[in-house]
Amino acid sequence: SVVADDDFDLVIVGIFAPAKDDESKEELKPALAGAAADLDTSLGGALSAVMEENYKAFKHGASAGSVTPTIRIFDGSKSKKYILLGLGTEDKDVEAATLFKVGSAVASACNDEKKVKSCAVLMPSKLGSAPS
Repeated sequence: SVVADDDFDLVIVGIFAPAKDDESKEELKPALAGAAADLDTSLGGALSAVMEENYKAFKHGASAGSVTPTIRIFDGSKSKKYILLGLGTEDKDVEAATLFKVGSAVASACNDEKKVKSCAVLMPSKLGSAPS
């Protein structure tokens, strides 16, 4: 994993929605990749499950700045929080407005979540990642 999530109270995972195929009317299932897929595996599929459960509102991340409800994972006496953050669809260029929405959503999540002292933001390689 790019960031050892053990060191953070909140982990925000940015995801792009799959590009729609005009030929197919089927809704594409999201595929977590890279560090997000590794994290999902280590959490027993919790990230994939929250995406499926919140499809109507989250649309697999198609709306930049959208977030899923917080996932809380308890490990002994400590709890860690995870939030999926929509980055738009993967076939579109990332624009300044998208980055503004994403930054605003990260700031809101850090502010709104109780008892968060540190946060890691995992982004697809298209955007980069940085601990904060």
